[in-house]
Amino acid sequence: MKPYEIEVVPGEASLNELSKGDYPDAGAPWRDTPGGGAADSGQPAVLSFDPVQACDFDAMADLRALAMQPSLERLDRFDPERSRRRLRAGFVPARMRWICLNGERVGFYSLFAHESAWCLDHFYLHPCAQGRGVGSAVMRLLCAQTQEAPMRVAALRASESNAFYRRHGFVRTGESEWDIEYERAAGPVS
Repeated sequence: MKPYEIEVVPGEASLNELSKGDYPDAGAPWRDTPGGGAADSGQPAVLSFDPVQACDFDAMADLRALAMQPSLERLDRFDPERSRRRLRAGFVPARMRWICLNGERVGFYSLFAHESAWCLDHFYLHPCAQGRGVGSAVMRLLCAQTQEAPMRVAALRASESNAFYRRHGFVRTGESEWDIEYERAAGPVS
């Protein structure tokens, strides 16, 4: 996938702080960008997508736990080991991409075709990248690239991601004990 320029809303924490301890494994996949990079300078940010390798599992499991912790705590279900097991069960690097903003890994997603639809199995952003337009930019790109078939996703009940998916054209199709299931119809992105 080629890089894209996007507008990013300035946040309380700069993305270069990811490598300064906000992330449980502060050294590994995060790189420091002196001065905060384009995301904090008012310049368009560059969004790109890197392939995932098997050796990325630990970093992705830590990021997933960090991104989901507030929602899981609201349900009294936060358990880092359970989170790792759930990611391991669906960890297929060929289906996954790192989400990079100005070269910094700020999240990841897993997208694959299943039966007659696309399945967005994982979509997580580091808390420093949330609420800044990064997720919306990624979602618009994913919807544009998969418009020939519906896209399905499930979101944890107590997660703010439910509103996010509804804003992006997903409609509720079902639910389970812990998740709400959504589908976005095939067709062009509006």
